[in-house]
Amino acid sequence: MYSYTTQSLLILLLLSTTVSLASQSEADYIRSLAAHLQAQTEVTVTGGRVDLVTNTYAIEVERASKWKNSIGQALWYGLQTNKAPAIILIKEGDADNKYTIQLRSALEHAGLQDLIPVWVYPDNFPDLPIDDTPNFSSDQYEDQEATDFWLSVNSNKRHNRGCNQFEESRGRYCTATEGEAAGCCH
Repeated sequence: MYSYTTQSLLILLLLSTTVSLASQSEADYIRSLAAHLQAQTEVTVTGGRVDLVTNTYAIEVERASKWKNSIGQALWYGLQTNKAPAIILIKEGDADNKYTIQLRSALEHAGLQDLIPVWVYPDNFPDLPIDDTPNFSSDQYEDQEATDFWLSVNSNKRHNRGCNQFEESRGRYCTATEGEAAGCCH
């Protein structure tokens, strides 16, 4: 039997692992997966941006709890790129296993299980570390202000560097005049 101290340390270790996974942005996962899969990222198509494009697949990367969004996006992006649609779910803990089951069940019900491969991070990528460093260098921008703001492309909201939403959504760096100022950044 474990002592109280050992049990406490194990619980803290498990919590810190879960917190570290949850603190990664979707962009962090996309960057690391892109390097691993030798894929292009954020490829613009009609009606959206494909998270990852390889020679074979147009891949939608989605947190497991948002699995329902991934099916339509993967299908659309596959059509737009003339690639096979695929999905990578980001599982942030064992509680997310139910979402993988739900996604696979929905695909099977629609007869799409053989047409849309589903991979799960970290299960299918056990040795892939997630890089949480931004994928830019400030010398890419002539104007330093362009790295002080983040534009969430889905909402067209602009977040400043001090906001907790900065770099946390699907988006890009922008200037102070692009998009609409987000209310959380005042």
